Amino acid sequence: AAVSRILTAMFASGLFDNPATPDPDWSGPSAASQRELAELAARCAVLLRNDGFLPLDPTLTGRVAVFGPAAADRTIAGGPTRALENRDTVLEGIVAAFSGCRCALHPRYRPAVHDGHPARVRRLPP
Repeated sequence: AAVSRILTAMFASGLFDNPATPDPDWSGPSAASQRELAELAARCAVLLRNDGFLPLDPTLTGRVAVFGPAAADRTIAGGPTRALENRDTVLEGIVAAFSGCRCALHPRYRPAVHDGHPARVRRLPP
């Protein structure tokens, strides 16, 4: 029933027309909306700074700390869909790749100065 309602709405809105029927009352995002969307996109981007630490040595031993809630969140990879159920999170990938390490997740880590990295990996001294 739910699928039928969704598909009915999609057909009614012209999503399956060839070509799709545009909404005649919509002229595109306003300049203010474009700025807001650009800001949101910039805040959502994940950058990884490599200070000579990467690539990680697969024979690494010791302790590895993984910081941030994104490290154990499968939805970061594209949303909560069934297609992602069998994908590794950042933390699971690190644990699998570095079996000789003790890995720890610190999901509530908040840097004093936010530098745009929602998931960080650090090698800790033994």
